[in-house]
Amino acid sequence: METTVQPNPNPASQPNGIEVKINPGRISIYVIVFYLLVMFASSVLYIFIWEEFSVYNLGHYIGQHWGRGIFGLLLIIFALYILAGSLVTYFISGRSLKGIRWHCDWKSAGFYPSRAVPLKHYRLLLLLPGILLGVLPMLHGFCTGNATAYVFGIITLVCSTADFTMWYKLRPFDDEDLFQTGKNTYEGTVIRRNYAK
Repeated sequence: METTVQPNPNPASQPNGIEVKINPGRISIYVIVFYLLVMFASSVLYIFIWEEFSVYNLGHYIGQHWGRGIFGLLLIIFALYILAGSLVTYFISGRSLKGIRWHCDWKSAGFYPSRAVPLKHYRLLLLLPGILLGVLPMLHGFCTGNATAYVFGIITLVCSTADFTMWYKLRPFDDEDLFQTGKNTYEGTVIRRNYAK
């Protein structure tokens, strides 16, 4: 007698979900160390390429771009990052406001999908804000000599470390699997959909 596997119409009810989470406390320590390393390394690189390299120019650059006004820049990055993440969340949730929820804690703030979404869409949510607000302004600032755009992009990349870490943890799963966000930030359940593979 031949049997066939019937796909479950509601994969979210499957008990075989795999919980995936990262430790934001540990990530925060790495972010601080990464921030200090990137601050000095990127400043040396920028001074070496765009200005006359000297300790005075390096100190002046760090003081001007990484010291004075950094909190205003962080506030702008925070607002733009939430806006970009919100737009991506809106589109991956089927353009429905019922499919998104606001979440804020000490680790992060923003809108997240309230329903299970395909993992390929959730990966887009994790990567797109960091690429648009981090990689592109950093490259633009470095290639044109615009120090403000360069520092903006670098700080955004550093702030995206937790998103990139979560994306890295989700790499082994298939694009068609579903991801249901958890109650806490940077945790959720992967619901396997490709049982034939």
